[in-house]
Amino acid sequence: MLASDYVRTYTDLASMEGANEAARKAVNTILLRSTSTALPAQTWPLTEPSTFDAWKSLDERLYEHGKPHIFELMGIERAAQAADLLRRFAAFTGITKVDDLLDKVRASDIIKGVLTRLGVP
Repeated sequence: MLASDYVRTYTDLASMEGANEAARKAVNTILLRSTSTALPAQTWPLTEPSTFDAWKSLDERLYEHGKPHIFELMGIERAAQAADLLRRFAAFTGITKVDDLLDKVRASDIIKGVLTRLGVP
């Protein structure tokens, strides 16, 4: 059995949720094939927020044009540094809803800018 965030699950997103779902499915298969009387682990379909759609579309378009993932383009170290900076900002200012500020920026504008800069039609 294989359980990880990159195996096929209802969770079409590399995440802890996907890895957890894969683990539950692997455990259920092991239980089914063994003589165990344990109850199977519960699984359920994940409904992804529609806010992921634009980002998944960007990932698909970059892949179709032979470009790396957006995090690779930015440098994963920068992404980690940005997350750390946001955590420190929240701790220092008490403003914990930085993501609400970012929500005001339209994802489609960001994505259009990225694709234009990379020369992706």
